[in-house]
Amino acid sequence: MQFEVLSEKDITLVHEKSLEILSKAGIKVDSSKVLDMMEKAGCDVCRENSIIRFPKQIIEKSLKQSPGKFMLGSLDGNFDIFLCEGNTFFYKNGQGCFSADLETREGRYPTMKDLTDAARLANSLDYISCFWSIVTANDVNSDYRSLHEIVEIWKVSSKHITADCFNESQAKYFIEVLEKILGSREEIAKRNILSVCCCSISPLIYDGPMLEGTILLGDAGVPVLLLPMPISGTTSPMSSFSTVIQNNAEVLAGIAILQTANPGRPIIYGSAPGILDMSTSLFCAGSPEGGLQNAACAQMAKKYGIPNLISAGGADAQAPGIQAATERMAGMLPGFLSGSDLICGVGLTGTAQYLYLEELIIGEDIVGFCRRTAAGIGAGEEHCLTELAVETGHGGDFLAEESTVEYLRSGEIYMPKNFCRESPESWLNSEKKDLMLFAEKKVNEVLSKKDKDNYSEELYQSLKEILKRADLGAN
Repeated sequence: MQFEVLSEKDITLVHEKSLEILSKAGIKVDSSKVLDMMEKAGCDVCRENSIIRFPKQIIEKSLKQSPGKFMLGSLDGNFDIFLCEGNTFFYKNGQGCFSADLETREGRYPTMKDLTDAARLANSLDYISCFWSIVTANDVNSDYRSLHEIVEIWKVSSKHITADCFNESQAKYFIEVLEKILGSREEIAKRNILSVCCCSISPLIYDGPMLEGTILLGDAGVPVLLLPMPISGTTSPMSSFSTVIQNNAEVLAGIAILQTANPGRPIIYGSAPGILDMSTSLFCAGSPEGGLQNAACAQMAKKYGIPNLISAGGADAQAPGIQAATERMAGMLPGFLSGSDLICGVGLTGTAQYLYLEELIIGEDIVGFCRRTAAGIGAGEEHCLTELAVETGHGGDFLAEESTVEYLRSGEIYMPKNFCRESPESWLNSEKKDLMLFAEKKVNEVLSKKDKDNYSEELYQSLKEILKRADLGAN
């Protein structure tokens, strides 16, 4: 079942207006390397202001060079996912600033243990396919924090990781870590166990050092997620449609730059647009407008034939509860209905800044409800079961029918993992009576088990040596 925010006429208009922005205003990039490369490729470059203006033909060429399908691999091969094949996969939120203590639920600055606890929990949840650092580990060297994070996450989780790379120095160490884990440079592009996120700075800026680091990782074939974050009325014009246009323009500029550097590189069209609550001046991570904007961006990616990721399902509520669940549903459902390839968005509350591990458990059924709704109703002659209805006749039932069992096993009815559907009498004594306590219990069950360890002692020591050299270089 498909939900379309934009008409075909609207899609054409978004593309045309994006090209207009890129040819007239262009993109600012504070990198002489990138400016030189794009000028050589045929762009109009203004050195004085570090502006790149893109001719239409360069954008169109780069879109043709971008792969329409590719795999995001996992460490052990058991969680590989294939994009643009009609499935929607799920990420957690990323880059939270605070962690709620599991016992007191008081907020504090997160540590590596908070991050790896979240990774262990996510590794046990089937609905989460990919891992982006849900919080920042504040107890390691900040210059190479992302590097420390991927090493420790892969120690306890086998799922695909998306990380942030801020410059070429970091990129070199990323490649070294990947070579050590996979055994050779050739395996990096073959396995795709890591992708890198490159965010534009709305409006119409890319950070030069981040682009340089992202380009260097492209030499090893590492996929990249381009993720603009325009906010209506502040870092993009106020209308949701214009925000979609700007998101699209910033993605197209990134594709043009990255495909010029590494033709054929796997790229994910990302979107994280949203609105500001004008009464509080706070970004809204769980608004219905954000859900609609993301669904529109997903349509643009599909028009270009490029895998996409939307940022939907975040919550503005300061704690788990009715508001948080409502906001997540409002953001996620349009994304599932639009057929997004990847959705990023559970685990964080408080405008997507606070980590509650329990939310990863609760999110399982929110995602399940959205996924089942997006699947729609199986219609057609084969689903009528008319003869069975006639044979059973008046006042009969279908509980013992073979078709009932077959449909149940095929997923005709979604069965919640954590939500309660018990009778009022049973509910009074159910462990699901308090969903937060039930989720907390499940978190503790996972974390009480012995840590998964994907590394041999020799490999782990080798990786720690790389981290040590990176930290010493930073100091």
